[in-house]
Amino acid sequence: MMTKDVAMEVAQDQIRVNSIHPGVIETSMGNQVASGFNATTDQIASSIPLKRLGTPEDVAYLVVFLASDESWIVLQIVKRVDYIKAISTGGKYRETMVKSN
Repeated sequence: MMTKDVAMEVAQDQIRVNSIHPGVIETSMGNQVASGFNATTDQIASSIPLKRLGTPEDVAYLVVFLASDESWIVLQIVKRVDYIKAISTGGKYRETMVKSN
């Protein structure tokens, strides 16, 4: 909600405000997140439609795009880098859609 509020406040000054919320990314921290779900990153990746986790470079490309003039029309979005999340339920995984706010 803060992203949208700030975006609306400064839009008249031609300032764009967006936020990025990476999900599980292929990093050592991503491995720690996966282990918190009693899973491996491969198991989490298998629950994602594209069957792979994002990389730090994927997040960086999104940042570069949003900072560029080519994204002038993009305003007040909250962008998740992953599209679904796996939730551990008794050792099994349930997929839930993650909606952008």
